Amino acid sequence: MPRFFVSADNIKGNSVLIDEEQTRHIEKVLRLKSGDIVKVFDGNGNEYQVRLQEKKQKILQAEILAQETTAEDLAINLTLVQGIARSEKMDFIIQKAVELG
Repeated sequence: MPRFFVSADNIKGNSVLIDEEQTRHIEKVLRLKSGDIVKVFDGNGNEYQVRLQEKKQKILQAEILAQETTAEDLAINLTLVQGIARSEKMDFIIQKAVELG
């Protein structure tokens, strides 16, 4: 099920307003229509299952069907294994690994 970021300001009561850029992606790329169900999240630990409704002035409106609250982010353990590379390539690999955290 597709997930989209929505500003907390665009969530009012039982409805969600999806901005112009996300609306274009939903309609043109994913080819979803009114009545389809997607998930949106607000970046504050809230995730909503919504049903797409009507489009007004390039902004899509959706009805909230369910809300889930996540207490904290999931911890991910990542192990990076790298073969020995030439010095300049190894420097690049180390740089990118450090950027990942």
